[in-house]
Amino acid sequence: MPGLSVCLADSIAIAARRAGLERFDALIVDEGQDVLNMESLAKLDAALHGGLETGRWCFFHDANNQSGLCGTYVPDAYDYLSGLGPTKVPLKTNCRNTLQILEKVKGRLGADLGVSGIGDGPAVREQVARDAQHSAEMLSAELDTLIEREGIAPSEIVVLSPHPLTQSSAASLVDRRKPVLAEMDSYSPRAGGRALPGFAQIGDFKGLESEVVVLIDMPTPRRNSAFSAQHYVGMSRARVLLSIISVATN
Repeated sequence: MPGLSVCLADSIAIAARRAGLERFDALIVDEGQDVLNMESLAKLDAALHGGLETGRWCFFHDANNQSGLCGTYVPDAYDYLSGLGPTKVPLKTNCRNTLQILEKVKGRLGADLGVSGIGDGPAVREQVARDAQHSAEMLSAELDTLIEREGIAPSEIVVLSPHPLTQSSAASLVDRRKPVLAEMDSYSPRAGGRALPGFAQIGDFKGLESEVVVLIDMPTPRRNSAFSAQHYVGMSRARVLLSIISVATN
């Protein structure tokens, strides 16, 4: 789109120079909880006509449920931004998840994903593995069920873990002569034409979505756990079907 630049907050000065500008006329910040710290806000301020105080900007964020997963969230930075007097518009309508996924996230994590959803869908599937090897076996069986028995296209399935693939229980599935997962990363998280289900770290897939998500390598979702942000982001990436393979804890 003419006149539009897309970049990371840390690269905004470079993006302005590449566009032949001293400053941008307006800013739209998505996943704002990842840049709610004074260092990042200073970079945005310097790259905007009028700065954050009098310039034109829109800041989308979810500091309650996703802060701390990527980037750095500092409450004082939020207070500073709020103190500039912006118009605050809460977004309450969920346009991504089925009602079943909404209720599971709310019930397990106490997180508010808004209302409505996209309608009814299949029940959330939950299994608990004894250990990483058992988790890999469950994952293999679940992928077979989704693809072979239920006819879901592999390109509509993404396996999410808090760990890199080599450290995940899914690692054994790509050691075979015929791998069953395609590794994705932050640079090509939606690589088109996949013939295999994708694998991504939860942080790399934040802000994206998939028809089917299989969430692995974490304890059973519960409120106020060390994995709450990971669970929230991972579970809410699923549009239609969510499958959770948890690992038992002592």
